[in-house]
Amino acid sequence: TRGKDLVGVAHLGRQPTAQQQSALEWLYPTCAAQGCPNSADLERDHRVDWSKTHITLIDWMDALCHHHHALKTRSNWALVDGTGKRAFVPPDDFRHPKFRKSGAA
Repeated sequence: TRGKDLVGVAHLGRQPTAQQQSALEWLYPTCAAQGCPNSADLERDHRVDWSKTHITLIDWMDALCHHHHALKTRSNWALVDGTGKRAFVPPDDFRHPKFRKSGAA
């Protein structure tokens, strides 16, 4: 088969391209939240809010189960910075991305 390099490839739509979706499914066979084994009906999540960037980058996406995606959307929980499986923290946790030294939220 012929591979396609997706790192750094931007898509101007909100939804990932078919290639980006395949890569996301390969990178995240289960929810990205550490300790969560859910693998069914994972939801695509933009780490950087799409409404602010208007681009979809695989580098800026995670797959979350419905429970963790709802916590992120409704209660401002977040995955700590990084990629792959990682801690999912409440908004007052010092590891929350809003506490990055750059001041970006």
